[in-house]
Amino acid sequence: MLPDDDTNMLLPGWALLALSAGLGALGLMAAYKRNWAAIVPVLAVLGIAATTIVQLRDSLGLAPQYRRATQDWAYVAILFWSVVLGVTLPVIGSYLGGRHKR
Repeated sequence: MLPDDDTNMLLPGWALLALSAGLGALGLMAAYKRNWAAIVPVLAVLGIAATTIVQLRDSLGLAPQYRRATQDWAYVAILFWSVVLGVTLPVIGSYLGGRHKR
């Protein structure tokens, strides 16, 4: 059994979006040069999203100031669009890199 401390926190919405967009841009640049290199930022974005979803499902494990986000659809929308950005940008880079090599 884990000790009862409220140290679990969620990333703020702006930080989640900025981190995923940054990783997506990194994946875009990496995929433009080498297609296989784009998998690392995509896995990082998916890992962040999975961790956030697990934290959102266990609202009582969060610190009290973050519990409101578990009932806020705006945070879920930010999570969705950050995953879309983080996964789509490397795919675009892979496409552009493939067209550039021909």
